[in-house]
Amino acid sequence: MQKVSRQFFIELLWLAISLALTILLGLFFFGQTFLGDKLDIHFRDTYFVIAPRQIWLPVFFMMICIVYFIKEFRNSFRRTIPNGILITVCLALIITLTFLIRDFSHSVTGGWTLYPPLSALEPGKAPELTHYPVTRLVTNFLIAIQIGISIMLLFVYHWGKKK
Repeated sequence: MQKVSRQFFIELLWLAISLALTILLGLFFFGQTFLGDKLDIHFRDTYFVIAPRQIWLPVFFMMICIVYFIKEFRNSFRRTIPNGILITVCLALIITLTFLIRDFSHSVTGGWTLYPPLSALEPGKAPELTHYPVTRLVTNFLIAIQIGISIMLLFVYHWGKKK
């Protein structure tokens, strides 16, 4: 019983280290606004204002995935509790990124007014808002992260199955 509680305490310590790294990374990239009530992101000519919680959680999950993958790679994925945490957090990251992609795509394309009005255009000639370069860049980047996390999970599963 003492061994399990010691292992649990060690994993909580690693999660606290991941949280500290997330805060430092957020402060490095976004400054004090990362801890505020809104986060302003500027891509070329486009200015996005989002809630920091939409960035906090995916960055925290990503940091946990990276820290645990490196930590467990050194231990050959032999331990059950850290592998369970790694798999659970990586799946949560994939789900969180899916919602972030949906929210980002909706916020970019949801409130725009197009000129000329769509009724003035020929049938079938409506412009595609999803071809906006910043939208494609961000969504493709987030999808690439999801694919990388999925490949990492397959690697963990395959490696753990061999042991």
